[in-house]
Amino acid sequence: FRFSRKIQLKRAEDLAKVLTGTVKQVYSLLEKQLSGEEYLVGEISLADIVFLYVTHILIALAPTVLGDYPNSAILLQRIEGLPKIAAWMKKRPETMM
Repeated sequence: FRFSRKIQLKRAEDLAKVLTGTVKQVYSLLEKQLSGEEYLVGEISLADIVFLYVTHILIALAPTVLGDYPNSAILLQRIEGLPKIAAWMKKRPETMM
């Protein structure tokens, strides 16, 4: 049990570092990029699909990750609301990915 607890603490520390480091840096840049834009490069693209994938993983690890990034939260909702994406999300298997 003690070993397991150490691993859990290390994982929590690592996640906190990522959320305050890389994630903060990337999502801050995305916030600027999304200012006044509907999608990352003007219209829906592979970049938006990758955003959806990565953001879902982050939300699984840290549910409030988009709290400081309103433009990113709006983009996520916009992508999830696209008919084909919404249909795929309803029928896909439930996994962290």
